[in-house]
Amino acid sequence: MAGDVRHIQQQIPPVVSRPRKGTPPHRGAITITGSSPTSEPQFVDRFCSVGAWIQRADHGRIISSLATTAHRLSPSFSFHQHGAAHHFIASRDGIDIGRCSAMVNERAQREDVARIGYIGMWECTDDPDAARALLDAATAWLAGQACRTIVGPVDYSTWYGYRFSLGPWDHPALAFEPATPKRYIVQWEGYGFSIRRTYVTTVRGNIPHGLAALNEKLARAIAAGYTFCHIRMQDFDRLLRSMYDNARQAFDDAPDAAPIDWESFRDMYQGLRRILDPRLVWCAIAPDGSIAGLALGIPDHAAALRAMRGRSTWRAGIAAQLRMWRARSVLFKTLFVHPDHQGIGLSVVLTQRIWQTAYELGYNEVHHTLMHETNASRHYSDRGGTTPFRRYGLFELHLGAS
Repeated sequence: MAGDVRHIQQQIPPVVSRPRKGTPPHRGAITITGSSPTSEPQFVDRFCSVGAWIQRADHGRIISSLATTAHRLSPSFSFHQHGAAHHFIASRDGIDIGRCSAMVNERAQREDVARIGYIGMWECTDDPDAARALLDAATAWLAGQACRTIVGPVDYSTWYGYRFSLGPWDHPALAFEPATPKRYIVQWEGYGFSIRRTYVTTVRGNIPHGLAALNEKLARAIAAGYTFCHIRMQDFDRLLRSMYDNARQAFDDAPDAAPIDWESFRDMYQGLRRILDPRLVWCAIAPDGSIAGLALGIPDHAAALRAMRGRSTWRAGIAAQLRMWRARSVLFKTLFVHPDHQGIGLSVVLTQRIWQTAYELGYNEVHHTLMHETNASRHYSDRGGTTPFRRYGLFELHLGAS
C-alpha cells in the first residue's frame, strides 16, 4: 500500500474549527478525524464547511449543495442500503483543510475482477501532507474492506459525480462539470494513482455552420414513419422513466458503472424540472408511438449556481433567479437512441434539432459534455465540427496483496 495511516483520531474534537482565509502555514501535525455515515451535526457541519471553503477559494468553481452533501453523509442516504462509507477530515493547527470519503459500492463489484473501492468527495488545500494523510486513511479503510483496486474520484457511484479536470483551467466551470484545480492531479499522482479513463467536453461555437447537410437524414427518418417533437412538461415523468430505462441499458454493464434503482434515479433528477427548457428536449417518436430516441440540452446556469454559494435558502434562490438570464451556452447532456431504432440516423437528426433550437433561442455555443473519449458520441461530435473544451480523468491505484 502507498502509505500507513498516520494520526488517526476517531473521536470528534469538542470544538469545531472554522476555516480561515488562505492556506494555513505548514507547521503542526496533521490530524485526521473519521466517521461512518452520520447525522451528527458537528461532524457534518465541518465536512460541508471545509469543502465549501476550498471550492470558494478556487476561482470559477461552483460550490456544491451543502444540503445534498449533508444528506449523503447521513444513514438515510439510499446508497447505504447496498454500500458502506467512511468519511475523513484533515486538520492542521486546529484548522480543517481537507476532506474525503471512502466507499464500497456492492453493486459495482464484478466476480471477474478484484474488489473495488472508491475515494470521493475530495477537497484539499495545497498541503501535500494533508493530501497524503487523507489518502492514507482512505486507502487503509478500503484495504480493511478487502479492496485491492481503488478508483476515484467517485462520489459513491458514477451516477452522482466523478472525475478530476485535466485542463485547461482557463475557463470557469460549466454547470454540473467537475472543474477541479490542477493540484488535485498532483496530489493523487504523487501518491501513486494513475489515469484509468479519460473524458472530454467539446464545444460548437459557430452553430449555423454545423446545421448544413443534415436534411437527408431527417427526410429518411420521416419517410420511415418517425416524428420529432419537444417534450411537454406534463410528460416530464414519462421522459424521466425513458431516460432511466435507456441509461440502465447503456451503462449498467459499462466499466466503473453500477446499477441504480428507479427511486434513486428519480430523486436525483427531479431537480431537472426546475431548470429544464422543454424547447431544448427533443424526442424521436417511433411509428408505434414509443420513444425511440432522446436529446437533452440544458442552459448553462453556472452563474446562477455560483450565486447560490451552495445554499438552498430563499435568498439563494432569488440570487440564482436574477442570474438565470446570463446563460449563453447550452449543455448537450444526453443523447440516446434505442437499439431497435439504430441505423436510421436518429442521433444525427436529434443532435441537429438541439443545435438548431439553441441557435434560434439566441445561445452562442453548444457544449457536448463529459463524453468518454472512445465513445461513439465523441466521434460524432468531432465529425460535427466541435472543438475540445476540457478533458477529465478517472484515476486508479492497485494495492499489494495482504
